[in-house]
Order: sequence, then C-alpha cells, then structure tokens
Amino acid sequence: MSETLRLPMNYGIEFRNDTTDKGSKMVNCYAEDYNGTIYAKKRPGYTSSGVDFGSGIAQGLYTYANKIYAVLNNTLYRTDLTTTTTVGTLTGTTDPCSFTNTLNDGYMFFQKGDYGYTYNGTTLARVRSDGVAFINITAGGTGYASAPTVTFGPEWAASTAYNVNDQIAYGANLYTVTVAGTTSTVAPTFTSGSQTDGTATLTYAGERATGSSTISGGIVVEIVITNPGTGYLNPPTITIGAPGGSGTQAYADCTLNGFPSGSMVPGTAYFDTYVFVMTEDGKIWNSQPNDPTKWDALDFITAEAEPDKGVALAKHFNYLVAFGQWSTEFFYDAGNATGSPLLPNQTMRIEFGCANGDSVVEMQQTVVWVAVGRNTGRTVLMLDGTRPVQISDVSVERILNQSNLENVRSYSLKISGHYFYVLNLLDDDLTLVCDIKSKQWCIWTSYVNGQETILDGVFYTSYKNEGYALDNIDGKLYNISEHNYTDEVGPIQYRIRTPLIDANSTKRKFIGRLEIVGDKIGATLRIRHTDDDYNNWSQYRNVDLNATRSVLYQNGNFRRRAYEYFCTDNQPLRLQACEMDLEPGTA
Repeated sequence: MSETLRLPMNYGIEFRNDTTDKGSKMVNCYAEDYNGTIYAKKRPGYTSSGVDFGSGIAQGLYTYANKIYAVLNNTLYRTDLTTTTTVGTLTGTTDPCSFTNTLNDGYMFFQKGDYGYTYNGTTLARVRSDGVAFINITAGGTGYASAPTVTFGPEWAASTAYNVNDQIAYGANLYTVTVAGTTSTVAPTFTSGSQTDGTATLTYAGERATGSSTISGGIVVEIVITNPGTGYLNPPTITIGAPGGSGTQAYADCTLNGFPSGSMVPGTAYFDTYVFVMTEDGKIWNSQPNDPTKWDALDFITAEAEPDKGVALAKHFNYLVAFGQWSTEFFYDAGNATGSPLLPNQTMRIEFGCANGDSVVEMQQTVVWVAVGRNTGRTVLMLDGTRPVQISDVSVERILNQSNLENVRSYSLKISGHYFYVLNLLDDDLTLVCDIKSKQWCIWTSYVNGQETILDGVFYTSYKNEGYALDNIDGKLYNISEHNYTDEVGPIQYRIRTPLIDANSTKRKFIGRLEIVGDKIGATLRIRHTDDDYNNWSQYRNVDLNATRSVLYQNGNFRRRAYEYFCTDNQPLRLQACEMDLEPGTA
C-alpha cells in the first residue's frame, strides 16, 4: 500500500567533519514562516550600485553625514552613489576599520588597530600622541593691551650644548638631538632626515606647535592651539609675550595628546559624549566629550577581572562590553569627574571571551560574537540583555573549532523582519549566516568566474534605507535588495540538500510521483539524489516550477536517500515542500 511522504525544504546545516560535502544544508536561501507555512526563500541579490572604488584590500564601510565612506588599501573614499571622491590616505597596516560618530555628526572617528583618525566633513586627520592637546594657563598676567604671542619651544640657540633626546624648534620645524654636542652658528632648516649641527646631530621630528591667545581685562584667559605639532617626545615649553608697562607676565604649560600608542582591538563606540577604544592590555580609553581629536593619557580604565588580553569592544544598551580572551566585562558611565567616566559592573561578568574581535557585531538589541572559554571550544553567543545565549549548533562549532579564525569579517543584515548574522571565514572560503530569531544557520555563496566562493561583500552599511556591501578585493559597492534575484558577479546558486531519508524503514521503497510544492514562477528546478551517503549523485532532472503540477515520475527505488534541489534562474524562488508517493518493498 502506497503512502505519501512530504519532505520540508527547511533544513539546518549538518557538518560531519571540516567540509560541507555530506549532510543537509541550505545555500543562498533562508527559512521564512508565512502564516504558519515554512518556505525556503532565496536570499537577496548583491547587484551593482554603480560605484567601484577600484581594486584593493577592503577595510571598512560606514555611513556618516548622509554619505557612504569606504576604506580600501589605506585610502578613504566618499560617495553619494552619484559622485565618488578620494578623501585622504591612511598610514600603517591595512587591517579592518572600526567606525563611530559623535553627536550631530560632529566627527566621524575610526581606528584600524595601529592608528585612529577623525573626519569632520572637511578634514581627515590622524589622532596622534606626539602633539599638544591641552594647555593650562598657570598665571594670566596683567596689563596686556592686546593678545600676546604664544611660542612653543625651546628655541634653537647657536653655540649651545644639547643632550640626546633634547628637542629644539626653529621656524616651523621641530628637531630631536640624536647625537649630543654643541650647535653651530647657522640655524637648521631641513625638513627630513638628519644633519650635523656643529658637533651635535639633529633629526627632523615634525612640525612645531603653534597657538594664539585671548585676553580679557588685560589678562590672558585662553590659548587656542592652531597647530598641535608632531614629533614631540615630551610637552614643549610655552613662552607668552610680555605685557606692556608695569604688567605682570603670563605663564602656561601644556600636555601632549594621550591617544593610546598600544595596539587597539576591533571596535569603537560613542557613549555619553565620549569616544572609546580598547587596547590589547585591556585598557579602555576615552576621548574628551564630543571631541575625538583630544585624549588625556590618564583617561582610561582597565578590564582586569581576569588576566587575559583585550580582544574587542562593543556598545550594548547603556554598557560598554569589553571582550577578553576568555572573559567579558560590562562597564557603565559612573560620571567620574576625573580619569575614566566608567566603572565595571562586577555582577555581570561572563566567563566566555572572544575568539576573534572581527566576529563581534552590534545588532538590534543584542551583540553577537564567536566566543571561547578558557578551557572550552568556540561557540557563537548573543546577548539577551546581559545574559549570553548560545546560537550555534554542533555543526557550526565543528567548523569554528577547526578553523584558524585569523581572517574573519562579519556584519548584520536585516531583510523583511529577519535579522541575520553574516560570518565570513575568509581563510576557509566559507560564509555562515544565522537567522537570529530562529537560530537557524545556512550558507551563502557568490558565483565568481564559474566557481562558487565566499559571499562577495564583507563589510556592510545602511544608506537611505537600502543595504550596501563592499567586496573584499575588487572595490565594488553592491546594493543588497530582496527585489534583486541575481548577483552582479553571477547567478545565485540556490541549493537545498536534505538529510538522509528512509521513511522509518531500511526496506526498499519505490517512488512513483515526486512533486515540488512552492510558488509558481518562470524557473526550472534541477533535482538529483544520492543513495550511497552523499558519495555519488544521479544526473539532474528538470522540473518546470511554472507548470500546473511541478512533477517527476519514474523516480526509482531506495533504502536511504538524500535529495538536492538546485536553481540558478533570476527569479524570486520560494519552495515549501517535496511530496512523493512511496510504494514499500518486501525486503
């Protein structure tokens, strides 16, 4: 007696080992619940936005002041999708960038591990630790009829003995003494390298700091830094012009910028007027309120509940989340008048850290990351409030624990009420995607030059209610839209593979009718099967999805079988089930 078996199209990923060759999976689709009916819906297309920044290593993508900003090969670009311009260049490594912006788009701040940068819509500047940032007027003086000059020294002097690491200024230049000795009678003017000066040797250090003063009632009340200078080893002396008549002299001293010189971990945050970064030694540094160009060297707090290194920093509700190697701490704004405004919440520590800082994604009401414990394997966690919730399964964790996790990119993507965590494992050529609500994982790929590979687009931003992604190496900016059903680089390889099916019996079964249930669209579905545990596959057979009955007959017999459904047509594919009539055998 025959029976009808209905197979769903919704399957999780089954990884038996470090490959995806055996077991069920959904590729380039995701499960969608529509009024209680579950469909396997095709992912959105990554199509051309019309913007190509040129080939190079992608480092970041961000929206600021109604423009998209991209970093490739240490060059910052700006586009409004009509006009694209080069903003400026960066120095150092080509590592991924972490972005944030201050109140009312006053500044965009970003850092890439070695250096931090600010952009105010006009000027791109590196945040340095070798320039003047703060000036303290120790005596305002009296009797000033006009604003006096302000000079940062000490000034180079002829026939004067200097020691190693003394710094002297002349004109607009700053020099460091690298060989002790006595200067000549001719002032230095070179702007690169080193030169002898008498018996001393001077090395060009950078630009001399400059400033201007303001008076009120004959008293110096403010000194404004017009150029913070570069190359200072220590705070320079400040000389203020003398007052007229019987007035008294004004005095001031200064402090260098305290931006951290240690290696910064991924992540930056704007929180209660401050910009925050964290270094590998676990120190969380903050800028001055709404001014990420200025950082005090004493404004930090250390995540030190465990002796592990810092790995990443994120913002979550009214907390900063500091991820270590095997621990996670939460910090809140305690409003401290000096030093860091933060204090740790001692009751919220998590005994899981972060396996790679580039896996951390701030999402709607949560944070998701690849976590690791001190003596445990890797898993994917998300925050429910401040409580960690596991969203990875054994198959995903098997892949994560076998990966070196050295080159990781991740972002969040929202599509029609679905929030996805997109995890790109570059070294494994694999993109894992998790629907946060259902906690179901799938694989997304791109079809490039006739080959399926990692999903194009490793950085993401939202611009004018549309999603955009930046390609990893070719500088293309893709528009992500569920109204697009193909990719710019090639057709989307929609694929569903079932687990092994035996209809609760290892006896031979004969299949008469096999029918695909789903939306009627102008597309062809290709179907094949394996009867030997995914080792060998049959030839594909085609089914017209626009036919009244999308059906195949004469489907052979099996004991245990798995099916694969495959389609590359440029159509909004949505499949519900595969229905088949089974006639049981006797053995």
